[in-house]
Amino acid sequence: MMNSTDEIDLRRYMDNLSNSGAACILFGVWTVVKMFMMVTMDSKTYNDLIISIGITEYDPGFLRMCILIAVSFISLFIMFFHLHIGIAAIRFVRGRKRSKTYLLFTAVFTLIMITGIRTNFRNSITRVYELSATGVATTIADITLIFVLSDIIFSTLKISTLRKRLNKQQGSA
Repeated sequence: MMNSTDEIDLRRYMDNLSNSGAACILFGVWTVVKMFMMVTMDSKTYNDLIISIGITEYDPGFLRMCILIAVSFISLFIMFFHLHIGIAAIRFVRGRKRSKTYLLFTAVFTLIMITGIRTNFRNSITRVYELSATGVATTIADITLIFVLSDIIFSTLKISTLRKRLNKQQGSA
């Protein structure tokens, strides 16, 4: 039996969506690990955080615990967002989930990431001499995540179109 170009394209976009869903989940894990590393291992980030809160007298142990709890809640939210998008994309490929509401989350997340990149870029221009390898690596990772999220949106839309077209062809045959 010969495969049509639509069937070949459908398999290709399904592979893309499955891989992008898994990549989204992995980026979530990386983001959580990175956040904990920044707060626990980088004393400059920790001190900047304390200064931005505006606390002058504090118990270091209690404050560190409060910051870790706050980072934990933020990390849970971020991980949930990544997991929701990634798992929903994989389920869509496998046919377990026909709803495409995760596309709304993906689009919003993409816009948030684009805004974050613009902010990081603007901040790095004002502090040219403070440009670090970590900042460059973070920007590259953020740009990669934007491509992954864009691929999730594009592949989902292409899969939907190709499935409809193939169903029409099979119905008329």
